Amino acid sequence: MATVGAPLRAHYTAAKAGLIGLTRSLAKELGPKGIRVNVVAPGLVDTGIDIPAEVRERYRNLIALGRLGTEEEIANVVLFLAGDLSTFVNGATIHVDGGI
Repeated sequence: MATVGAPLRAHYTAAKAGLIGLTRSLAKELGPKGIRVNVVAPGLVDTGIDIPAEVRERYRNLIALGRLGTEEEIANVVLFLAGDLSTFVNGATIHVDGGI
């Protein structure tokens, strides 16, 4: 939402854009101390909440992969960022959204 905006959601869009800016600033501030700061931007995730079929279908149509993500798929990205495979990733916004 931070990069595309939405009608009647200026407050939400501004908050998300603020998180991206905060992440970039903290990455530069804390990077010299060896602290990395990144943000994960999840898309639509199936959390087990009962969603009406027509709403679920509308969500699916927004996503290039044609399905909602899973909690595990989001957690896998967080695990990557917390591990040694991402030691040069800093100040990044990683979209885990199936291609919205």
